[in-house]
Amino acid sequence: MVNLKQIEAFVMIANNGSFSRTAKEMYLTQPTVSAYINSLESELGVKLLMRTTKEVNLTEQGSIVYLYAKELLEVSDKINEVCGHHKEKTVDKQILISASSLPAQYLLAGVLASYSRHYPNIQFVVNESDSENVINDLENHKVNVGFTGTRIPRKNLKYIPFYKDELVVITPNTEWFQILKKHPKPVNEWLRAQPIILRESGSGTRQETIRALDDMDINTDSLNVIATFTNTGAILLSVKEGIGCSVVSRIAAKSVIESGEVLEFPLTEAGYYRNIYMVVNSIQPMSESTARLITLAKDHYSKT
Repeated sequence: MVNLKQIEAFVMIANNGSFSRTAKEMYLTQPTVSAYINSLESELGVKLLMRTTKEVNLTEQGSIVYLYAKELLEVSDKINEVCGHHKEKTVDKQILISASSLPAQYLLAGVLASYSRHYPNIQFVVNESDSENVINDLENHKVNVGFTGTRIPRKNLKYIPFYKDELVVITPNTEWFQILKKHPKPVNEWLRAQPIILRESGSGTRQETIRALDDMDINTDSLNVIATFTNTGAILLSVKEGIGCSVVSRIAAKSVIESGEVLEFPLTEAGYYRNIYMVVNSIQPMSESTARLITLAKDHYSKT
């Protein structure tokens, strides 16, 4: 029968990647910890950990069990608190986050800093990827919450908008574009003739760019796409060097726009805005710490 000591050992090993360190922190021998894990894997009928001489990693099944095991230990801590047993927390609390590049690089820091001021004992583990991989992480129960720059419909996923982001066209700061800046024309009258730089296919920015251009009757297949990048920074540098134009988040390009290294043009007269989302798996139990993060992120950006 599965017991809390087995669960505690499993979660600690998943967090620190070490049987010996876990044994030391639990005041047990390493053979005892190994026996706990072997017994837990036998009870559940699945392999939870992949062990080599150098590292310990979660298996695919182990990643799913890990999230539920953490919730179980949090419930155990709450029961002890309610009953007046002020014991040391069973395990260091973590929030596992998968974030696409825009929120990871430009939005998360402010949210996590604010969270840490209120709840200093929480550790954040952030994996930066593109929006498509963020959704895969959530579907496979690998993380507690995701942050994406687009909405990719999937069963059981709930999208929570928390930030409005403007997409703009950026161009090299050349004489031709300087004249265009002084005498603006609609983007759909001149963008097709320019070399274009895009993000990779799994990027939320790329998917939102395609939607925006479709709304402007610009078929992306008709564009002269000269390069694709997985990194927004590389796109900014390429535009600055005159390789081509691109559609990017204004918050990502803010510094090079304000310095005059590139020029910006609104996609439409009123601007084109998209939502940045927090995403959770609705069939996965949500911890109190994750719920607090979601509330804090919405509050943080509602004031900016």
